[in-house]
Amino acid sequence: MAHSAKRCRRASWHFPLIAILLLVSAAQISAQAQKVVAIEVKGNNAISTEAILSALRTAIGADLSQQQVDEDRRSLERLGFFHEVTTYVEPAPGGVKVVFSVVENPKVTKIEITGNTKVPEAELRKVMLTQEGAVFSEATLEKDIAAIHKLYREQGYALARVTDECTLTPEGTLKIPIAEGWIEAINVRGNKKTKTRIILREMETKPGDVFDARQLQKDLMRLRNLDYFEMLDFQPADASEPGKVVLDVNVREKKTGTVSVGLGYSSRERLVGFADITEHNFRGVGQQIGLRWEAGQFTNRSGYEFSFTDPWMLGKRTSLGFQFYNRTTNRPLLTNVVLNSAVQELNTWVFERRKGLGISVGKPAGEFTRLLLDLRSDDVLYSTVPGYLDPDQDAALTDQVLRLSDGRVTSATLRGVRDTRDLAINPHRGAFYSVSTELAGGPLGGTWSFGKIGVDLRRYFPIGRAKPDGSNQKVLATRLMAGASIGKMPLSEHYWLGGAETLRGYREDEFNGTRMLLLSTEFRVPLGTSLQGVTFFDCGYAWPRNQGLRLGELKPAVGLGLRVITPLGPLRLDYGFGTDGGRSHFSIGHVF
Repeated sequence: MAHSAKRCRRASWHFPLIAILLLVSAAQISAQAQKVVAIEVKGNNAISTEAILSALRTAIGADLSQQQVDEDRRSLERLGFFHEVTTYVEPAPGGVKVVFSVVENPKVTKIEITGNTKVPEAELRKVMLTQEGAVFSEATLEKDIAAIHKLYREQGYALARVTDECTLTPEGTLKIPIAEGWIEAINVRGNKKTKTRIILREMETKPGDVFDARQLQKDLMRLRNLDYFEMLDFQPADASEPGKVVLDVNVREKKTGTVSVGLGYSSRERLVGFADITEHNFRGVGQQIGLRWEAGQFTNRSGYEFSFTDPWMLGKRTSLGFQFYNRTTNRPLLTNVVLNSAVQELNTWVFERRKGLGISVGKPAGEFTRLLLDLRSDDVLYSTVPGYLDPDQDAALTDQVLRLSDGRVTSATLRGVRDTRDLAINPHRGAFYSVSTELAGGPLGGTWSFGKIGVDLRRYFPIGRAKPDGSNQKVLATRLMAGASIGKMPLSEHYWLGGAETLRGYREDEFNGTRMLLLSTEFRVPLGTSLQGVTFFDCGYAWPRNQGLRLGELKPAVGLGLRVITPLGPLRLDYGFGTDGGRSHFSIGHVF
């Protein structure tokens, strides 16, 4: 009996529970069958009832769906304006009324932005949706934070973040602290020859600065143009505390000096014997030094040249360079000269022996601009090349004419250079502009007094898409050179056009004069990792002083070329077609 009583008691406990479940189920079934006849919003003050209702999908006249009511509650929560949202259903004539009760967030009485040093507060407020006097919304704040991050990224500050301390105080002050990503330290890795300070001095970015991707790109371009490294990149690393970063500068050095002795061939000197020492990172401190001795078959004379440049004199970005030289060059000379009040035609090959020294000082005048002052003093002596005098020409007269160009040239040249090329040795984009004014004689002394003005304008346009490292980038390169002069000027100071470095398809220095114009265009196409094909068009001429400037006399040339990319620069082979046929040219480096 005891067992039976126990089972009855258990059964009597189950009966009320079953009854309750049946009642709830019946109520739910009844509710699901009922129509929504009214929707009420309670508790809202700043947020209008219309704005709240527009966020709901529960509609008057529809069957009541608790699932939809719950989804509407979550939708209101996602608006971000409410601290709490509750719902309940009340009986109403003809159906039920759904009530949405909300507790609004406090109003934002003040927005306080801190930590911003690179982006003005006014610019930050422009991208924010949250306004003072409006109800605080977490959803809107999330959009504001994303907009602030985007604004910083667009200006190059890729590591800037709104910190986790972003809060709304009980008084309604919205505090937005920003960590802009300060650079704690810069570590240089991989340099064995180049001194660390030499690398760091080229960078505008310093420890304590905000991580600026745009400035770092400029620093990277400046370091690449040093031509000390075959690999160079920047990598951010974790710092000792949040909001800061360590910048690793990773390099792999390449050879920056050459020593060569041997025989070579040039379009100008034919067979050449030479000894050459160059180093453009002397002692690992960035100094440039060069020594060359050369003897040419055509000139049958030897020459030498020594140069030295310190790009950072006394630890400042002021360059100082000097050179002294004694060299002989052969030139074809076809020109008209005035001698004894008569015009005489001169047609011969001449030796130009130039001995002198030069000093150059340069100083930055902007981010990409430098001003340079060049001083030089040359002693120049001319002579005819045996066996190359026109048989119909008087040798004594020729010698008399050449003596008119012997003497000393002492001059000062002021140059302004703006260089925005991405890579000076093999540019893909950017520009190089140079404007110069030279004055000779007068207070400087020397045999002649004259003035010259010149421009050298180059632009580089990337064509099509390229790999991230730019290794397969097609490039359209253009150049305009022009020059003019006043005063009495010797042959050594004339503008000389023709040959590998100026007007291809013609002899070296085939044209000379006191005014000059040269236009060049190249289309450069990669043919592999170290080979480049080129098509080019050159057009230019040099006019003597006693001849008018006639553009119809411009000499055109078209041609093809190959560039073999080496650590020393591109080895260049061109074949140009001028008005008198084709001619090959070989040299080192791009023409421009």
